[in-house]
Amino acid sequence: MRVFHPDLAAPLLGLAAMLALGCGDSSGPNTGTIRVTTLTLGSGVGPDGYSVNVTGLPRQALPASGTVDIAGVPAGDRTVALGGVAGNCLVVEPNPRRVNLAAGGTLEVVFTVRCQEAANVQVTTTTTGIDLDPDGYSLDLRPEKGPSLNFRLAQNGTAGFSAAPGNYLLTLYGLTANCDVALPSPRQITVAAGGAARITLDIKCEAARQLAFVKGEGKRAEIYVIKSNRASEKKITSNEVPDIEPAWSPDGRKIVFTSLRDQNLDIYVMDSDGGNEARLTTVSAADYRPTWSPDGRRIAFVSERDGNAEIYLMNADGTNPLRLTSEGGADSDPAWSPEDGNRIAFRSQRGGTSGIWVMNADGSGAARITTNSLPGGDADPAWSPDGARIAFVSSANIGGGRELVIVNADGSARTRLGEFYDALAKPAWSPNGRKIAVGDNDFYYGQQVMVFSIDGISTPSYVAAGRQPTWRP
Repeated sequence: MRVFHPDLAAPLLGLAAMLALGCGDSSGPNTGTIRVTTLTLGSGVGPDGYSVNVTGLPRQALPASGTVDIAGVPAGDRTVALGGVAGNCLVVEPNPRRVNLAAGGTLEVVFTVRCQEAANVQVTTTTTGIDLDPDGYSLDLRPEKGPSLNFRLAQNGTAGFSAAPGNYLLTLYGLTANCDVALPSPRQITVAAGGAARITLDIKCEAARQLAFVKGEGKRAEIYVIKSNRASEKKITSNEVPDIEPAWSPDGRKIVFTSLRDQNLDIYVMDSDGGNEARLTTVSAADYRPTWSPDGRRIAFVSERDGNAEIYLMNADGTNPLRLTSEGGADSDPAWSPEDGNRIAFRSQRGGTSGIWVMNADGSGAARITTNSLPGGDADPAWSPDGARIAFVSSANIGGGRELVIVNADGSARTRLGEFYDALAKPAWSPNGRKIAVGDNDFYYGQQVMVFSIDGISTPSYVAAGRQPTWRP
């Protein structure tokens, strides 16, 4: 038997009315509707239209020109993004767009899309030589306005895609350091409406050369070797102290380096595979930054044994040390001229600023070739194999950013390679004089060994996670 309570009638009727009202309002008390309208102008529009995505909701289809109501959207700040826009089209309004939806309301969002007749772009890669790049390349097409187009390219093959007419900056990424592209990268290309742009990238690779470098910080800093195509990485020192600053002998059979063994910075030498280590310096003060003379008979290095950082020479077995500099201010970073070993480039802080100097191999005739008044100044000189130029790192701004710079041996004709980096250090020329390896300690990517080309390719090749690279002769 059903029992009816008169006292409950009014509340139940009120609840029923509320439920009925709620069912009739699809947006509900805490939601609303976003009405998205697209208007596409121009030619070359694809038949499938677009897609729209609202924060927290599934993606929905949109016509090329039309309106879609998206109901049940939670009220508050939301992001509305138009997707599926062809490469020959540009969204006039901001996309994606941040909006604020009121509860129970309807918010209109309009996207105007302007399209041009698409052009067909074909990029053909042809890679030849030895030790080919194992994983292909990346292509970036940056228009004068709008987002870049990015594509993967095989070692050998053709990739086709559509793009809006206009001018683009084409940049090839992902080359290993032993490979070069014949045409400059980046370079400007023009894509004509309704036309076809055909681009051929001829890439030639040479036998990968070995580099030594340092990997790790503090007591975990060890010396490694790797090939310039990122193959065959191997650790060749293993101690609970830093082993740093490797430099190859001219014949490539030995590596001289700095180590903190015996609780003091001293200079050691070992075979190229890490065997037969021998200590060369034994004074209680710090000795570091060793580098071989071109004939392999002597080693220049930095020592603080006389109370100040100065440049010294010694025989390759560590005997007969000879002080070369004594002018006040720290002198460091020695680098031999390669053609005859008659000159040494170095960093000096004489006069209160850090610059690159060149002197005779006996310490006479020192002359400054660069001037940089910024903190850090110029440092780490390295001669080109023909002795005509010197590469170094230069402080580029007051915040500490650095750039890689090349000058003639007399300091003239300053040329910058690449862009500014966080902490570039210790550049090293490849034996053929066409590449420069350098280490960087990037805020986001950490330590990385990069190789720059001096032949019109501004994007460096990544070799390894590390620093202080040096090429095997």
